[in-house]
Amino acid sequence: MQWFKKIFAKKKSFDEVVSWLSEEKAAKEKELLDIVLRLEESLPDIQAGLQKSLSDLENAELHNPNIPERAKHFMIGNREHFLRVTKQFSSSLFVPKTEEDFNELQRLFRQFAEQNARPSAILSEFFGDNLREIKLILAGFESETNTISSAQRKVGNFKEIKKFIENVNVAVENRRSAEKEFAELNEKLRQLHQSQEQIQKEKQAITARSEYAAVKDELVTAANDRRVAAQAISGLFSPLSSVFKKYAHKTNDALISEYGEDAISALVNDFSFKIIKQAEKVRHAILQQEIDVKREEFDKLFAKLNELTKENLGPLVHKYANAKKLEADVHKNIAERDVIKAFEQKVHESKQIAEEIELLEKRIANFVIPVEDDQLAELRFALKEQGIVLVEK
Repeated sequence: MQWFKKIFAKKKSFDEVVSWLSEEKAAKEKELLDIVLRLEESLPDIQAGLQKSLSDLENAELHNPNIPERAKHFMIGNREHFLRVTKQFSSSLFVPKTEEDFNELQRLFRQFAEQNARPSAILSEFFGDNLREIKLILAGFESETNTISSAQRKVGNFKEIKKFIENVNVAVENRRSAEKEFAELNEKLRQLHQSQEQIQKEKQAITARSEYAAVKDELVTAANDRRVAAQAISGLFSPLSSVFKKYAHKTNDALISEYGEDAISALVNDFSFKIIKQAEKVRHAILQQEIDVKREEFDKLFAKLNELTKENLGPLVHKYANAKKLEADVHKNIAERDVIKAFEQKVHESKQIAEEIELLEKRIANFVIPVEDDQLAELRFALKEQGIVLVEK
């Protein structure tokens, strides 16, 4: 019959469901309360009627007084058992107000039926009318309690729907909060990019100033002087690098190894020019063919080895050291100038903003906006049982 329900299902928006639920829930709760109150008022009368019927059964005479004595004793024993169990059951009757109450009452009914099954069947043969009267009273009471249980389930269904509505509202609020936060994050990112653009403009303005150009010229000049001095040393030692490495590998000569790897650093730290003496050993190794060097390279290598004298090395080291110190002095001097301080401050600000942008972009990329689809699905399913289809406005 699902197709039948679909045809006559009522379509309601979320707001309409909220309004409908408020009315229906209140009506069902009142209906439940009325049933409970009515049964509570009638329970004493039901119990009194049951007691009267039990009394009638207790005093009932046999329709056929000529039955055997043994059958009479059998009947009397079962009647006494039935009366005792039923009276006890009658006194335990109560009006169920919760699901737990109803379950307990159902247990009492099952227990009563089990205890009186055989006596009831036997007594029906002797006092059928009396038994039917008692059963009708108990059946009527049980029917009323079933009505209460049904009403309780309906109220429970509406409470469940209310809970689902609350879940939807919470989910919607979470989504809206997340959307607001996401918008704020994007706005903050826009502002950071805007600030970064402004800083770049300010940096360009600083670099366009004449004092910055003068500082840059000083730096370039000092760097060029240091580079020229370094190239002079490299020009002397670069052709010897390969043979120095071969010799160092064969002899484990630490000094030659340093010159083979980084001649500038080695020369600056070779205060007594030990390389001059060690170079003679390299020359000897070449002549004795102790290291692998092609014959056609001998003249070129020997020419460079001949240049390794104090007269040549001293000026090279002096020129490089002076250029290096001058470059350091220039850096130290210009670091205190206002134009450089202003530029470095902008560089620092730009770096900080770039880091903030990177972190914020990662956060935005991983940001998840929750949706209320699962909560709406639960609500739709619950409403479907009530013949309602949830639709969008």
